[in-house]
Formats: sequence, C-alpha cells, structure tokens
Amino acid sequence: MPSTVNGIGTHYYGKANRSSRQGACQSCGRTGNLESYDTRLWFVIVFIPIIPLGRKRIMDMCPSCHRHYVSALGKWEDQRQMTNSGTKAEFVAQPTPENAERHHRGLLAFHQHQEAASFMKEALEHFSTDAPLHAYFAAVQHHLGHPADAGRLYERALELNRELPAARHGMALLHMNAGNLEAATELLEHLRAPGAAQLHDISPLENLALAYQKRSDHAEALEQFNILLRELPSLGDHTGFRKMVAVSEKALKQTKAQSFLPERKFSWKRLWLEHRRASIVCVLVVLGTAGSIWHNFYLAKSAPLHVANGYPTALRLKIDGGPEQVIHPGYTKITLPEGPHELTMDGAVKETLRVDIRRGFFDRWANDNAWLLNPGGRAIIIEQPIYYVKDGHEVPDSIPEVFTGARLLTRYGINYFFTEPPKQMTLSDGTTYLMHRQLRLHPGSIQEVVDYYAGIKLAPQAMQLCEEGIVNGTATDDMIMAYGNLAVDETSKARIARVLKVQVAKRPVQVALHRVWQDLQTDMGKSESDVVAEYIALSDAAPADAALLYLRARKEPDTALQSSLLKKCTEMQGAPSWCWYARAYDHAAAGEWQTALPMIEKAVSMDGENSRFADMLQDARRVLGEWKPLIETLQTKARLNPQSMVAHLSLVEAHMMQGDANAAQAVSSNYFKRIQVREDGRETAAEFALLTADLLGNDEFILQQTPRAGLDSLAGNLREPALVMARRWSDLEAGLQQSPHLEDPLFHLAAALAAKMDGSAEKAGVWLDRALSHLKPIDDSGSIAAALKSSTPPAPATIDLSSIALHQRAVVWAWLAVSHPAPMKQTYAGLARSFNMHRYFPARLVIQASTN
Repeated sequence: MPSTVNGIGTHYYGKANRSSRQGACQSCGRTGNLESYDTRLWFVIVFIPIIPLGRKRIMDMCPSCHRHYVSALGKWEDQRQMTNSGTKAEFVAQPTPENAERHHRGLLAFHQHQEAASFMKEALEHFSTDAPLHAYFAAVQHHLGHPADAGRLYERALELNRELPAARHGMALLHMNAGNLEAATELLEHLRAPGAAQLHDISPLENLALAYQKRSDHAEALEQFNILLRELPSLGDHTGFRKMVAVSEKALKQTKAQSFLPERKFSWKRLWLEHRRASIVCVLVVLGTAGSIWHNFYLAKSAPLHVANGYPTALRLKIDGGPEQVIHPGYTKITLPEGPHELTMDGAVKETLRVDIRRGFFDRWANDNAWLLNPGGRAIIIEQPIYYVKDGHEVPDSIPEVFTGARLLTRYGINYFFTEPPKQMTLSDGTTYLMHRQLRLHPGSIQEVVDYYAGIKLAPQAMQLCEEGIVNGTATDDMIMAYGNLAVDETSKARIARVLKVQVAKRPVQVALHRVWQDLQTDMGKSESDVVAEYIALSDAAPADAALLYLRARKEPDTALQSSLLKKCTEMQGAPSWCWYARAYDHAAAGEWQTALPMIEKAVSMDGENSRFADMLQDARRVLGEWKPLIETLQTKARLNPQSMVAHLSLVEAHMMQGDANAAQAVSSNYFKRIQVREDGRETAAEFALLTADLLGNDEFILQQTPRAGLDSLAGNLREPALVMARRWSDLEAGLQQSPHLEDPLFHLAAALAAKMDGSAEKAGVWLDRALSHLKPIDDSGSIAAALKSSTPPAPATIDLSSIALHQRAVVWAWLAVSHPAPMKQTYAGLARSFNMHRYFPARLVIQASTN
C-alpha cells in the first residue's frame, strides 16, 4: 500500500473504469462496498505528485481498512485477456466440469465478479449433477461473503454425493459459523478416525476445536486437539498449537501432569525487537516546486490532439471557428488548450464534432493520454502492445486492439504516438520483460484486420469489432462484408443472424447488410425462391425504394428480368451505388469492359470507400489499358501507405502490365529499402521478393528460394506455377500430391495449356483430364467441361462461367483459342485478353496463347 511520512512518500491519484460489489474484505473481514478502479501511483512531496510510478489496477478496495489488491495496469490487462480467452476457449472446445472450474478461477483471479457469477449460473445449469463442481462454487460463495448461497450449493453437493470431502468440510464450516457445532462434528466424523490425516486435510478439526473453545466447551475442544496431535505428532512442538491447547487446559484447571501435550526441550529464543521507522530525508526546493507547477500550467495550454486522416486527399479543419488548418493524409499532431472545442471538417468528409480535452493535474506530466480525431471514421487505428524481453525469455503473446468507425477516441497509457518504437531497450535487474503501447495507422483494409483475428483463432474479437460498427452505424460496406465472411460454422452463423435480423428491419435500407443477410439465409438452408419472394414483398411494399429494388433484383434467377430491374433501379431517385456496380459487373462478365467502365466509375464516385468498387475500377482500367489514371491512383495509395506491401505490389503489377519493367523494378527497390527498418522487415522482404518475382516473370528465382522457413504457404502457392512456366514437368509431378493446387481445376487447365502450346498433345491431354475431374463441383451445368472437350468451336454464349471469378476465366478462353482455328480463334483470344486483368500466373500463358 502507498504510504507517506510528513507528506512525503507514495500516493494514488485519479480513478477510472470504476466498479464495485458487496462482499467481505479478505483482510479485516468486514462486509462493505468493495471498489475496483484504474489509477496512477505517484511519488509525492508535501502531497504534491512529483514522479509518476506507473498506472495501477486497484481491486477490492475495502472502505473500512483500505486494504486492497494491486497490479500494474498494462500487465493486468494483458494477462486478463490471455488467461480468460484461453480458459474460455478450452471450455467451449471441451465443456467439462474441470474446464468450467478453471475458467471460473481465471475470472475470479482478475476480480471479474459479475462475469464469474453469470458463468457460475450457466455452469450449474449445464452440470446440474456434478457434486464436486457444486462444492467448488459453494466454497467460492463462502469466500466472497455469501453464506446463504454457499449453504444451498453445499446441500445440493451432499445430495449428489454424501461422502464428498469438500462438501462435508465446507458445510461443516458453515455450521461452525452459525454455532451449530454438533452438526459440524457429525459431518467431520470421518476426520476423527485413525489414519485420517493420510487421506484427508484434517485442518477443519482445528476450526471445530476453536469453535468449541469459543463456546467455552473446553472438554470437547481438547478432544479435537488430541485427535489433531495423534494424527500430526509434529504439532506437539508447534508454539501456536500448544498455546491453543493451553487455553482450554487452563479453563479446566488441568495440571501439567494431566496435559496430553508432550514435553518440549528447552531452547534459547533469539529475542530481538526491531523498531523500524521509515526514514526519508526530504529536501523541498521552493523553486523546484514552483517550476513544476508552472510546467503543469504550460502543459494545460498545449494538449495534443492526434488526427488520423484515412482519406487519400487533404482535409481542412477549423477549431472553434478559427483559421483553417490543412490535415494531410495520414497522421497529424495538433496542440490546443484543454477544455471544450468545436471541430469542423471540410473536404472529402464534412462534419462538426465536439471534444472536451481534460487531463488531471498529475496526468499532464505522464503525457501518455491520447485524444484521437478520426475524420469520417475512415482510418483504421491499431493499439499494439510492444514487448521488450531479456534474452532467454519467451515473448508474451500480444493481441492488438483495433479502432475504426468512431470519430473521437480517448486512449490511456500510450508510449508511442504514431511513431516507431525502439527495437531494443535495456531492462533493469529482476525484470524479464517490459510492455509499452504504440498507436499506429493500419495501411490495409478492414478485411485484413478481420482475417488477422480469425487467423489467430480470435474470431469472436473480429465479430465484436464488426458488430460495434454495425450497431452504432459507423460500419463501412467493407466491414459489413468482412463480418459476413466470418460465418464459417453453425455457431458463428447463428450469432451473425441474430445481429443482422435486428439491423435489416431498420430504415433506410443499408444495402451491404441486406446482401450479407440474403447470402446467410440461403447458407442456413432457406431456399433461393423464398429469399426472392421475401424481397419481392418488401419491394412491392415500398416501390419508391431503389435499394429494395436492387436487393430484389440481386437474387432474381431470370437474367433478362434481373437486367431490366437493375436498369430500372439506376433510373430511380436514390439509386444505391451497388446497383451501378451490379450493372458494371454484368457487362464485365460478358467482356464488355468499355460499357462497364462508366458504370463502375459512377459507383466509385458514390462510395469511394468500397474496396469492391475500387478493385473493379482498377480491373477495368487494366483491361482497357488506361494506365495513367490507374498508376496515379496506385501511386497515391503507395504514398499514403508507405509500409503496405499490397499497395506496392499493385503498383509493380500495373507497371509490368504497361510494359515498363524499369518503373516496376524501381518501385520494388524503393519498398525494399523502406521496410528494412521494420522489426519484421526481413520476413516481409522475403515475401515481397517472391511475389515480385512472379510479377516480373523470374521463375528461376522462385524455384531457387522456395521452400523457405516461415514462407511455406506462400512458397507452395508459387512453386508449382513456376514449374509450369519453366516446363519442369517431372518436378511438378513429383510434388503435386502435396501441392495446394492439387484440386484446382484452373491450375491443371493452365498446365494443359502450356503443354499444348509446346506441341505435347499427350501431356496436354493428361492435364486436361485432371482439370475436368476437378471441375465438376463448380461446373453445375457441365457447359465448361463440354466446351473444353468439344472438337468444334462452342458459341461463347453457351458456356456458363458464372461460378468462376472474372480473372480466372481468361485461361478457359485461352485454351479454346489454341484448340480451334479461325475465325473463332480470334473471338476466343479477344475474350482471353479481356479477362487477363492481372499479371500473376497464368497471365503470361494467356498472353502467349491469345497473341499467337
């Protein structure tokens, strides 16, 4: 506990995240309102905070004796999250009484009493016939100062198993506290038998003896003490035990000869009494104190406001109606006086927000509180734990927190504000690791964040992140679509369905929510016709709602009617951007990119944050060769996200497709230099090298570098395509069974295409047969297989490629182009080129097949 002498010492200041409960103090035993909260420990002089000693978590502060539990806040937060998520996952995976007890202990260890009480109720309903679990929960209730609840649970445990020691001991203790010692004696009868100490913990007999002693029944007390001595002879030399026995012997006026205690040998006691007094030499310097107060006043006039602009263009910010400040893309720091302020944004987003920046007198010196402005909620902000660990010790798991959608945020205990932390830090003796916290901007998409959480088996955290945005109305379409992608099993589907059922009933209609809802319903067993009927009814009930008409058209099985409905939708007032996207997609799927381009441009102009729209616009520009606007867009993304590997790979790809290998190489080299300073720079550089080698056509480099430690998955995805391009057929056959492409029909078709262009008809036939065998699950109509096997040129309109992604269709048309003569050869080649919108495998094969 903090203490001061003459105003000098340590003291807590500030309370945040407060919670309280009624319970018994573990120190003084009094029942009261036990309080828990976050605070900061300070070294004080004349009760004036001078040096911050760290943020703390206070648990169960007693209002009577003021004793409490305390832990470093950051470490407490991390350990709580790791412990409870781990034990909860174990219980969900294996719902046993033992795992239930382990999870409940974890909740109690971090004083999460409300969560523990809720879980106890759930566990008791689930394991209603498990006596040990009932006895455990009874002991917990007794410990927390709830004897009535403990009594009911012990009674249930004894009903289930009368001989359970834990239940008998616990119930006996309750009887002792109530003064019913005879009932307690009966329950502890098994501890009085000879040899009981070899089988049980006989300490309840000591409690029973003391209870009899307190009731002045000293004869019975001595009987219990005698049994204890018989079972544990070493107690005869224990001073405390002998004193307890002496109390009853004295009350009964027994002589030394009548005592059952053994004689003790005389021993000199080391008698020493140390009167410890805290002696702190204090020097109070008036100028130092005055300087500290002045500095605090200065800090109050220059509070930091951290602005994260997630838009690709600069914004204009006015504070309290003052002059405009330019907020460039990325991070900007602004200082302003503490107090309430009005923030007005103009530019890509127009909004007015009010923020009240206030820091405690002592928090100003710590300078680790962050007020964040996220215009439009566009930026993705990561709060990342950073660990510095001594050699030989394992780095603790660090799970970042993600914030997006919210316009204003307040975070505490931040060490690094949008700057790179030091790679190393010297730790003091006795410290195995040190945890700091960093705020940074995430350069990628929300889907990457969701995938990260799911990849480390934290799908519930990913769902919670998306659900917070959906419920409070800040979720973007990308976040909503990422949320839908988390529906991977019955449990997750049911959870997402519960959330969406409430949201889709709201108006105005949010198209992305309904898209996920439609797909989820069919995924959970509802027929397509029933979904269509549901949205026909909704659209008919609101004929002026263009969003409902789009959603009704989206599931329409009749393609002609669907096209008509979508056209009608775009002509209506308030037509959603998704409707323009759908029309653009239909034209793109037919290879009509020139027609699709203005439609997808319209969709992007209406919603520039939707990554699907942006990706299709880039695809259209790649196919049509509109390199200038495409490269300018990608250069802006790379400039705004200098650490993003995806942004730089896209730029390298565009330069290569344009035919400018020098520009592609320059982008690659600059990115390599930039990532060297990152902690994970070596691994990121290795991944980037492999992917750029594929884009640059350097197959030999891929085959020389793979497989590599830590890159097995990426290596496997690139190795087999490189073997096809290098025509190393024997090596390809040898590793095919372990290849991630084993069941990919389009990979096999690409291999068949390579063999056919080399004039190896027999080898091409083998690979074609493999492609056809794996094609069945995605070729419902059989039209693709029929076209690939046909000896006569099939009409393009007869081939249903709707189950294949647009960029994957290129290899189908390329195969037909090399399999049939003119004039259909030219038709197929043109279609192959119109879908060859990327540079990755098998793009180079498609180019060769469609230009010969």
